[in-house]
Amino acid sequence: MALSLLEIEYLREVIKEVNVKLEALEETRSFYKVELKKEDLTEMERNSYLSALKAIDQHIRGNRILIKVRNLTKEAGEK
Repeated sequence: MALSLLEIEYLREVIKEVNVKLEALEETRSFYKVELKKEDLTEMERNSYLSALKAIDQHIRGNRILIKVRNLTKEAGEK
């Protein structure tokens, strides 16, 4: 099943948005990792950062899967 040019263009725009969000998530993840190294965090703060990191990692994995799908779609569109 081949995609139309309109569908391919739509996917490209979605991927651009995902890449921007992915960069922001990666920056936030880096910040949280630095914060977790602080020894004066309360248990509640530490748990909050760990929970946030888990959620961020799940989003990043999901976005990377979407990018892989995009690459496959791009290859199919070129054929």
